[in-house]
Amino acid sequence: MEHIGTEKTGETYLVDAYNVFVSGERYGRDEYLRGVHTKGIDTAVQGNSGVSLYANYADIPVIGAYRWIDALGVALVTEMHQTEAFAAADRLTKTITLISFISAVVLTVGVYLLANQIAQPILAITETAVQISQGDLTQSAPVTTEDEIGLLARTFNQMTAQLRELYAGQ
Repeated sequence: MEHIGTEKTGETYLVDAYNVFVSGERYGRDEYLRGVHTKGIDTAVQGNSGVSLYANYADIPVIGAYRWIDALGVALVTEMHQTEAFAAADRLTKTITLISFISAVVLTVGVYLLANQIAQPILAITETAVQISQGDLTQSAPVTTEDEIGLLARTFNQMTAQLRELYAGQ
């Protein structure tokens, strides 16, 4: 077992056609008298190559790459614990989730402030219109913007002034 080109949990080893370790720290161990069997080892010993998720010889979930080397009569197997292999993806997922949440909050606050900015002048004009409809012709709508809402307030004030003049002339 060697940690070549892998992080903390990676290991690379060779297994012969009888599923026996022939390299690394595991070589000559008695605990694998019948050979070692995993999806990666068994697939490679059958002459196949690939990459897969499976449990290693210690029953730890790993991502493994395996290849049968016919000229040497051995399978080359490289494995890394899935928790380590997918840690970067997990961090990325958490980062994206956090950024999405913050963006949603900022967008919600922005939409609220924009809606409030639009609604307040309209509500002020509405309140003025209610007071005028109740006979208080001294009221005038506040002109707080120069856009269409401001134009509406100015026009409303002109109509109110004309009504005052009309009632004053009677």
